[in-house]
Amino acid sequence: MQDIEKNDVDISKLFQWGTSMELAMPQSDVTVWMKLLGDADVNRARIYALRKSAEMRIKMLDGDSDERVGLLPPLDTSNKTKVVELLLTLRIREISEIARKDVKIKYPNELKSDATLEEQEKHQAIIDDFPKYVTDLNRKAIDKDVVKERKRLQSLPMEELESLYTETMVEHVCETEMYKAFQDKSVWMACYQDDNYILPLFADFETFVNLPTLIKNQLIDFYGTLSIDIDTLKK
Repeated sequence: MQDIEKNDVDISKLFQWGTSMELAMPQSDVTVWMKLLGDADVNRARIYALRKSAEMRIKMLDGDSDERVGLLPPLDTSNKTKVVELLLTLRIREISEIARKDVKIKYPNELKSDATLEEQEKHQAIIDDFPKYVTDLNRKAIDKDVVKERKRLQSLPMEELESLYTETMVEHVCETEMYKAFQDKSVWMACYQDDNYILPLFADFETFVNLPTLIKNQLIDFYGTLSIDIDTLKK
């Protein structure tokens, strides 16, 4: 969501490059030091993630692989309407991203330096309503594109819909694998035993990967609190 309010931005995260957390363990809590990754480590994580995605793509394109069988449910072709709606659901993020790019947003004019109190109040009301204004514009654009895409899909023969379903599912699985791999690699490199960020918390990556889910999720969630989203950074 677009937001032009600049008066309530917490800039502390710009300087919060590292801190500690208490990791809840079965026996007793453990102090973990974690820091944001530098460009070189981010690139390492990105390359690893792309390689894992490529490996998954090969498996998904193999009709006999366990991944293909387990992650690509058979498509019920007996009802074309349901197939079309399923494809719309699977592709809604892609449709939304394209729709939002075409949205023309009219930003409020800057307030004059000699504005009266009443003018300042009205201007602040416009600023307060701006997120809703942008959300409404985006929603209308997305709804319009969904209608167009639904009509296009309904005009395609079932063979093309089946092909599009396979292509979309393969892309979804690979994207999910890439994100998970990038996240795992990043958090693994971010964890340390000491506040000088010298001693890695884990001896190797496999140790981190094989952690119990509840423990790993604590680390992943905490790393997320150190980062800053791009919209906030722009402000």
